Amino acid sequence: MTATLVTVADYVHAHRIRFQMIHCARGWVDLVYEDQGEPFRLDAGDCVLQPPGIRHRVLRSSPGLEVIDIGCPAVHDTLVQHEITLPTATFDPDRRFDGQRFVHHVAARAERRPYPQRGLVGRDNGIGAATDGLASAVVVEAEAAAGPVELTHDGESAFAVVLRGSAGIRIEHGDGVTETSLGDRDAIAFPPGAVWTWSGWTSDFEFLEVRLPSAAVRSR
Repeated sequence: MTATLVTVADYVHAHRIRFQMIHCARGWVDLVYEDQGEPFRLDAGDCVLQPPGIRHRVLRSSPGLEVIDIGCPAVHDTLVQHEITLPTATFDPDRRFDGQRFVHHVAARAERRPYPQRGLVGRDNGIGAATDGLASAVVVEAEAAAGPVELTHDGESAFAVVLRGSAGIRIEHGDGVTETSLGDRDAIAFPPGAVWTWSGWTSDFEFLEVRLPSAAVRSR
């Protein structure tokens, strides 16, 4: 049986940007990148790091595709590239684009690692290493009951997007305290110096956490 697909009316282009990653949250999308070989499929749970200036193209997708596109700065230039055809004849996976390497993270092959709050584990996708610590992204999953650990960050930026399930969160910042619950596709940004704790999560709880710089989030 042939999979249903949607041809995307895209063209070869690049972005003038500091940091950009794409996380596939639902469905799939076929992509091709400069010097990274043949087109490949990004499935739900997978992600890519798009280094500044790398030329690429979206080819086709499943109906109902949903991606989380994280860029810094949010408003940036997109440059049309008429003089190059993808895929390129050169294959150079270690090539640096403005100091960053391309990353294609496949969730199905990822290793789980400890996360600063007990009861949660993280799936490191290699973005921290590929950006030399400029930024990192980790998919965090529920493994056991919540442990009473406070998290904080003193970096430039830290935020989370819930991918599945739900959890409660308590945030202290300045003289204020906020307690709320977050569910599917809810997002939250943590101001520098904030202290927060996840609690009462469902067994399928999963969220994407993005940090600038890569080591910004830690236990207090």
